[in-house]
Amino acid sequence: MLTNLIKPKLLICTGVFACIAYLLSAQQIARTYQDYFNHQLTPKLNQAWHDAADMGQSPQTSQLIELQTVKQLNQIEWQNPLQIFDYCLASPSSNTRRLSWLPTSTLDLQIPLHSPQLLDQFFRVDCQLKPLPWLSLTALFFVFVTLLKRTSSFAFSHQDQTLVQHLQSLAKDQVLAKRQLKLWLKQLKAFRIQHPAAKLNLLYLQRYFDPRSDDQRLELTKVDFTQLLERASQPLTLEFLCCDGNLQARISDIDIPLSITPTLYWYWYAQFRKQEEHGWVVNPPTNRPSHEMAKPLLKLMEQFGGHGRAKKELEDNGIRAKTLDQNRNKIKEALIKALGEPLADECGFESHKQEGQPQAKYRLKMSPKQISSLKQAN
Repeated sequence: MLTNLIKPKLLICTGVFACIAYLLSAQQIARTYQDYFNHQLTPKLNQAWHDAADMGQSPQTSQLIELQTVKQLNQIEWQNPLQIFDYCLASPSSNTRRLSWLPTSTLDLQIPLHSPQLLDQFFRVDCQLKPLPWLSLTALFFVFVTLLKRTSSFAFSHQDQTLVQHLQSLAKDQVLAKRQLKLWLKQLKAFRIQHPAAKLNLLYLQRYFDPRSDDQRLELTKVDFTQLLERASQPLTLEFLCCDGNLQARISDIDIPLSITPTLYWYWYAQFRKQEEHGWVVNPPTNRPSHEMAKPLLKLMEQFGGHGRAKKELEDNGIRAKTLDQNRNKIKEALIKALGEPLADECGFESHKQEGQPQAKYRLKMSPKQISSLKQAN
């Protein structure tokens, strides 16, 4: 699933947030102590040194003032906006280390208190961390970011999730490069933003994602996925292209390799489906081939250079039911080879037989709107 791809990023963001919360709280405490010293404690220290000078300084005077300073610092009431530290205790220190940057159970601050009396003296402040508030704040941030990610990102439908899982399996089997997978997933999201209600023909996409030959496997790297999604969201189309006097059949931009004779029969059925009211073609009686039905086929063979033997048989015998059955089977086999059986079934033939009539009738399953007029190949 796509959520598996973003979990490491969320964990990293959460860890960074926890560190920032820790450091911001530490800075707030340090500012509180420094402000207290500058505005409230300094005047008292100045007075203490003045009194000591009047009485005569002794070696213990500096130590006594230091201890009084620590006592005053420990009485300070500080406000921590994040409330992740429990209590703080101050003590004199000659160490010049300023701050412990890595989060631990205690915060070790080295606060410089600059004054004429305490020249560059550092006071060490140890603050006890509250694990529960800190962890709770981090967990709330994680939940907030997760919900924000889900609400701001596009939610794939069940059909799209099936497609995503299939693409991920292709990447896992090394059929699809991981870099290409990431690109396709971005393109799928962009497609869904533009076409939120479009339904994809997964069978059509399956033809590209499950290549049955090395040539098709190589073609996968050249696929324009955005265009492929556009085609998969549209109904299947059947078109016939005239190329150098030959006739070529194509299903939604997929060429169907087929010899000229069954291609001409296919085009003949397509004309019936597109022009006639229902598009049914009734098989002639087994013992009575139809010369009338053969006439449009003979014209097509003359136009596109049909096979000589097939043309002669139509001229001599007309259309036989057996010939129609054989060419429909050839068309079906070509569709299955090019598209796969499930998708080929959508593009094949349907039949109907009425009671009291020995002959069945056939037509293309595709609607007249799905069948294009004859085009010239580029």
